[in-house]
Amino acid sequence: MIRLAPFCLCALVMMLTLSSFYADAKDLDRTSSSKAQFEHAKQLLEQKKYSEAAVEFKEVLKAAPNSPLLYNLLGFCFLQQGHLDEALAHFKKAIQLKPDLKAAHNNLGGIYLIQKKNHEAMSEFSALIRIDPRDSQAFSNLARVALVLNDNDAVDHLRKARELSPENVPVTAALAKIYLEKGQKDLAQPLVQSLSKAPPQDASTELELGKLLLACGHEDDARLRFQNALSANPSIQEVVFAVAADQFKKQNYRATSLFLDDLKTNMRGSAAWHGMKGYCAFKLGDPALAVQELQKAMELDPHNEDYVLELSEVFVTHNNAAAAVTLMETACKVFPLSARTWFCLGTAYLADQKRSPAEAALKKCLDLDPTLDLAYVVLGQGYKEAGSWSQLLETAEQLIKLNPQNSLGYYYKALALQSGSASKEVKKEEIQSLLHRSIELNPTDSDTHYELAKILMREGKKEASMLELEKIVQTNPDFAPAYYQLARLYREKGQIKKSNEAQETHERIRQREREKVMTRMIVEIQQRAKQ
Repeated sequence: MIRLAPFCLCALVMMLTLSSFYADAKDLDRTSSSKAQFEHAKQLLEQKKYSEAAVEFKEVLKAAPNSPLLYNLLGFCFLQQGHLDEALAHFKKAIQLKPDLKAAHNNLGGIYLIQKKNHEAMSEFSALIRIDPRDSQAFSNLARVALVLNDNDAVDHLRKARELSPENVPVTAALAKIYLEKGQKDLAQPLVQSLSKAPPQDASTELELGKLLLACGHEDDARLRFQNALSANPSIQEVVFAVAADQFKKQNYRATSLFLDDLKTNMRGSAAWHGMKGYCAFKLGDPALAVQELQKAMELDPHNEDYVLELSEVFVTHNNAAAAVTLMETACKVFPLSARTWFCLGTAYLADQKRSPAEAALKKCLDLDPTLDLAYVVLGQGYKEAGSWSQLLETAEQLIKLNPQNSLGYYYKALALQSGSASKEVKKEEIQSLLHRSIELNPTDSDTHYELAKILMREGKKEASMLELEKIVQTNPDFAPAYYQLARLYREKGQIKKSNEAQETHERIRQREREKVMTRMIVEIQQRAKQ
């Protein structure tokens, strides 16, 4: 959820404008003979020489002791110097002399906010609105206080502020953020869309606009805002890096990679930068860059286990299990007590068709962490591929006991019961019940649906079997065996066109699989030639 930053409710305006402060200067001139001294004090104020300006205004006040303007100006000078009590007293005096003096109410409300006297602040901003019902800033400040007090009127105040000042970027951003916080993305979207066209703001505002745009899925527009923020204030690189890291955690790899690219050289030298960049490259389909960046991260931070595991994932996913095995064998020497490292070694061994070492590594993983259900999952996969049904049954029961919500435990047990020697003693209803439980926990698992479809087919329940197969191809259009069985069932029903289509799809998928295998062989022979 998006948390509201102070910016989003508009920077509190302590001083409306100098022209507002001097609105009553003519009245002052008629009662004071110190016009030159007043003008000099104004110049000092504009030059931000607050201490010197205060001295001059005090002198002028001697000649005009009932001037609300002078009390307000003096209060502002004290406020800028951090003398809150003196500022408070002078603003109150100004309001006492002129109850409708907007600048004094605004400044007094600001002090109350600083002091966290929220009810008093609300009273002052409400007074401002009574004086001027079209003061957009007063409504936005009132909204700020209302949010602190968990007052539901905050949204209404911001809506009114935007109605009065539709081009006000901070007010629009504030309203959009509140909508997002409340889960009302449909109301936030048009506001955020309008913010994407707003002219460049200060660095802080650009940063917040970027976060807003990102929250609504406008990644490219968000990137432009972050670039603007970095150009205006290069020191906020760490903030942008934190945004990239947050997107990385959310698995938004495209946005992460874009934001990382915009950081300066000094930020690119870290292991964290190379690590995220590498894993993003892997997820975005660039394994060569992924290997390069992850290796660089490992060089910079050799004791960070995550980079090793991520590189292993790249190797296994892109059919280089041997490289993953070499990497993880070394890693297990560096991190001998890490269950994760032994798990990844077991997975790499299994991918490299080395079942015995895989089993040993995974059992070592479970010795270190008996609660790691994924180790049982991979062990089960190995036993399934090897046809070791008694071991698969034992593993399945351990997995179910450890994590009853893991669908694969029930799937493995069903396979073991119907394929093993004990299958004669097992009721068909029990096997189907296990498969149904697995599907209930993971409705999109193609293997479980396929296993159930085969059982139904053997029992002559062809309509039910066809239904299961059709569920498979809806969720997994590349599951070739389902099309093969569907082609047979459609043909038996006389649905020749559908049968032919299913058969053609099956052949097309199998051809793609053959092409992938041949491609891997070509790559391997090229690698051997270079050795």
